[in-house]
Formats: sequence, C-alpha cells, structure tokens
Amino acid sequence: MGISLRAYAKHRGVSHTAVQKAVASKRIKLDRDGKIDVEKADRAWEANTDPAHELRSSHSEQPAPIRLQSLRDVPEEPSPGLSVSGGPKQVYQNAKAVEASYRARLAKLEYEEKIGKLLPKDMIQQYIATFSQMVKDHALTQADRLASTMAALDDVASCHRVLLSDGKSMLVKLNKSIAASGL
Repeated sequence: MGISLRAYAKHRGVSHTAVQKAVASKRIKLDRDGKIDVEKADRAWEANTDPAHELRSSHSEQPAPIRLQSLRDVPEEPSPGLSVSGGPKQVYQNAKAVEASYRARLAKLEYEEKIGKLLPKDMIQQYIATFSQMVKDHALTQADRLASTMAALDDVASCHRVLLSDGKSMLVKLNKSIAASGL
C-alpha cells in the first residue's frame, strides 16, 4: 500500500517538487498504481541522494556561522568524536565540522600574529641564533679578556668579583639586545 507524492513529501520533510524531481531522475520509483512505497522509497532516497546536495537544499536559509564567545573557545585539535564512519550524510557533516574547526584555528593564529602575540618561526630562529652567537662569543673570549687581570689577583674573593662582574656585563648586553629586538 503506497502513499501519494504529497504525502511522501510531508513524510520526508521536503517539498512536493523535490519528490517529483526524485521520481523524474529515477532516484525513487513509483508503484504501478502511481503511489510510493514508503520503505522502498526511503531506502532508495538515502542510497541515491548526494549528501552535499541534500544538506544545501534542505535548508531554506544559509546555515548560521559558527560563533565563538572568544578565541579561547577555538579547539586546538578537531573534536575527537569526528570520524569517517557512518552514512554519507554523517561523513559529509563531519568533514564540514573539521573544515570549520580548521578555519577557526587559522583565524585565531592570524589574529594572534597581528596583535604581536605570535611570531613567525623563522624570525624566532633568527633571534635564537643571534643570541646564542652572542653568548658563545662572550664565553670563548672570556679567558682572553680576563687572563691578565686574574693573574694579577692573589685572593679568591677578588677573582670571584671579576668573574661575577664579567658575567653580569654579558647579561646586561644580552638583555639590551633582546629589548632592542622587540621580543
């Protein structure tokens, strides 16, 4: 026992025209009496309908954009509940969720870079190389700089003061370089 095209449209939650198009494109079939067997039609509808098309056409309005209360709401990784299992509609929805998550994370990174909270990796590597070279140069030239001074000293406390002063002067130079670099 079948039902009419309009009744099936109401059952599916789609327009009468959508059911007519499905019949015309042979995604679903009519019985000999021109009626629709609901169980057969539902199986055929699921099997023969493109999930992307179904999602676009089933919403009369644009989907609401993802709204975040703050950038802290952006997940660092896609939700662990997303998978590629399930029907085509579920897989499509999961892919769209992953894409939205990616776009939100990318927007967060761009924002943080613009406000100066995030620096490009190559810039950081250049700064680290510069500061490392400064420390290396100081350490390797310390013996040459202090040898004559240390030779003239005869007590441990004086040697300690000279070494401490030299270390402090290096830290002051490094701090000034860091401040000048904008880090």
